[in-house]
Amino acid sequence: MSSVRVAVKAPDAVAWPYVEYMARWERQVERRQLFLRSYHFSRDVELSPRARARRVVWVGLRRLRRAAATGLRRLRARLRLCFAWVSRRRRRGSRFRYGRLSGAGHAAPAASVCFW
Repeated sequence: MSSVRVAVKAPDAVAWPYVEYMARWERQVERRQLFLRSYHFSRDVELSPRARARRVVWVGLRRLRRAAATGLRRLRARLRLCFAWVSRRRRRGSRFRYGRLSGAGHAAPAASVCFW
């Protein structure tokens, strides 16, 4: 008897990661659908009047806070436009801060050429 060898082809190495990837993707989709279903179900529940009032109050307070912050920002910008010269004058003295010696590292001022 002659021995006949049958070539058994191994599965492609490329196909297995793809199958794994698709299985993971399907599991993710199922989880997402389950979450969305439960989320919508919980949103459909009627709120008690007290909880609804609390939510309305918090939303109103958030809006007021935003409006106040926006108003303050606008006011600050307007003040900067009106009093820009004040901030420029103050900024000149900033090089003497943080314990630096005045005039250290700076060239001495040139002698004046104006005689009167």
